[in-house]
Amino acid sequence: MGKEAMGIPRRVWLRRWGQALLVVGTAALAPLGRSLRSPAQSINSRYLEVNRLSGTVTYRGNRSARIGDRLTASGHSITTGSRSSASMVVDFGIGTITMAENTHLAVARLDILQDGAYVTVIRVARGQARMQTRPFTNVNSRLELHTPTGVASVRGTDFGVNVSQAKDTVGKTGVGTLSGRVGVIAQGQTVEVQDEQATLVVPGEAPEEPIILDRELVLDLTELSRRGRFLNLRGRTNPTNTLILNGEELPLSNTGRFDTQYTLDHRHNALTIQVRNPLGEMRDYHYPGWRLDDLE
Repeated sequence: MGKEAMGIPRRVWLRRWGQALLVVGTAALAPLGRSLRSPAQSINSRYLEVNRLSGTVTYRGNRSARIGDRLTASGHSITTGSRSSASMVVDFGIGTITMAENTHLAVARLDILQDGAYVTVIRVARGQARMQTRPFTNVNSRLELHTPTGVASVRGTDFGVNVSQAKDTVGKTGVGTLSGRVGVIAQGQTVEVQDEQATLVVPGEAPEEPIILDRELVLDLTELSRRGRFLNLRGRTNPTNTLILNGEELPLSNTGRFDTQYTLDHRHNALTIQVRNPLGEMRDYHYPGWRLDDLE
């Protein structure tokens, strides 16, 4: 039902940048932690620098973020609010990190090893983040993105993750690659996600086989009905996508299906369902005419 919103994201082709590895599951964190304890020199000059802001963005949990703010130490964080976004550059021209709304990102490590390799470890507790990095010249350099279900170790690629915060699906992660390769490991099993592919990682389970990354951001809404204050919605999207209804994330099954009930209030003159893929590309679907006043 309803009409699809305009503004389908245009296809953007980037050259192949290299390879990445996504290691999922708590069992994989222990050996990674041991590798990070190699001799290193922590220096104050390493940083992530904010270069773009939109909406409500909080810096280090205590004030509004500003262009030029830097995250320089473990625990330094950036949090985006509803309808907000931010992006940062990683020092030494390593790359960029882009955050969608309702995302929390924190620094875990910013180090230079004794052999000159750069180690950058970022934690994404919730929301969506996209990483675009150049190839490293030092084989020991790495940029890691930690989520509740695992770790993405990047050596030059363009990929992103969706980390669910919806009820009953907290931590479920969609991984999508635009260019390069991402090896996804969970529960002792491995799949490789190549150009314009995506996979779903559910806590405690092996990764799904790769599927086509949804660049068209398709929403198949099979039911949209109303009873009193309640709106019933049923349909399907790519399982690695995230669905946001008027600012609230909808829970998706492992097959991308949803069947949910939404409570209307006086603020909602229309419904907007946003589809977002792991790269952070978004498309809005508008459904007008659901005013609560019409029911009274």
